[in-house]
Amino acid sequence: MKTLILFSLKRKLLNPIMAWMVIVVFVLMGIGLFVDKVVEVVFPNLFSQTLIHMPNTMSAYFDFSNTKYEVTDRKNSANIVIKMDEVGYLVSADQSVSENEQLTIRSWIEHFHLMHHYPYLSDEEIATLDFLLSPHITYDIRSVSNHEGGFIFISMIYFMMLGFSSTVANEVVSEKISNMLDMMLTSVTYKQHFYAKIMIGWLTILCQAGIWLFTLFCWASIRIIYDQGASLYAFLHRIGLIKHPYESFFDYLQSFEWDFAMVMMLIMGVLFLFLGILLVQLLLLLVSVKINNIEESASIQAPFYLVMLLFYYCTLAINNYQTMQLGIGRYLSYIPGFSMLLMPVRILYYDVFWVEIIFGLVISVMTLWTAYALGLRHYHHHLTESKK
Repeated sequence: MKTLILFSLKRKLLNPIMAWMVIVVFVLMGIGLFVDKVVEVVFPNLFSQTLIHMPNTMSAYFDFSNTKYEVTDRKNSANIVIKMDEVGYLVSADQSVSENEQLTIRSWIEHFHLMHHYPYLSDEEIATLDFLLSPHITYDIRSVSNHEGGFIFISMIYFMMLGFSSTVANEVVSEKISNMLDMMLTSVTYKQHFYAKIMIGWLTILCQAGIWLFTLFCWASIRIIYDQGASLYAFLHRIGLIKHPYESFFDYLQSFEWDFAMVMMLIMGVLFLFLGILLVQLLLLLVSVKINNIEESASIQAPFYLVMLLFYYCTLAINNYQTMQLGIGRYLSYIPGFSMLLMPVRILYYDVFWVEIIFGLVISVMTLWTAYALGLRHYHHHLTESKK
């Protein structure tokens, strides 16, 4: 069985397509971690400063440091010119100024106008104005478990394992067509062949994950030596992908509230996903034993992918408290197959009792064991039929 597993892994990982894939991923990861520098080279004027000319009395009220705006004394070269007189304000802007920026300019003028005329008001007028413009607001923010990063991680494993589950099924069909299966069964038993096919998919994904993580580690090390990722986070903050401009990768990692409960939730979510994908892989393997040509295999895999993709997006669609905690999502999360996504979503986003988690795990394990016991007979029967 060891020889069979090594042979399959070499065939999957040591081939020209895999080599090209490693090169492509290596380049894409480099671009991703140095995207700010790439954008500066390809689009040098994308984040150019917007020049503003305004009266000195107005500019004293604002601080434009760490923004895209810069105050200039050159009226002719300014993108925005603000004039002030006894009647009001006149704003002249060129076509590069968007509607959102016009609203921002309006808020500047309103703020300046209010602060500039404050000293001329009486105490009673100031108190009335403060009461009308600055109501007392107290925020009561409720803490909700919402771990987007954990669900993204689970989604990556979900789609990667679905792909490798189908490749293992294709291997069995290919071995039957090329008569390699008969030769293999002279060296290994049908049980060993069955175990090997289940293990190959997971070992392949672990090997590939190791390659991608090593590539990411290399590029991240280069970026840390360069500037610790400070300008990358500044770029992501400027385009609105993150809310806070972190100073380094380490500053970003410290923003996660890693505690024992969060780690356990992530482990439980991955465990449900592992059991569900293992069940799917087992069923695909049992179906593939009955297939005698590649055309039949393709006709089965296409609907399978559509169903699994539909299941994923339906999980996202019903991801709300009413459905996942009080409705059909809660009950489906106990059913094997459905539980591989629904239960991780419930664990990561909502409060789930440990009794529910253990109950779901017991059902998934028992279903997987039953499918394995019945499937092994089915596998042996069809392998024997194919040899005849």
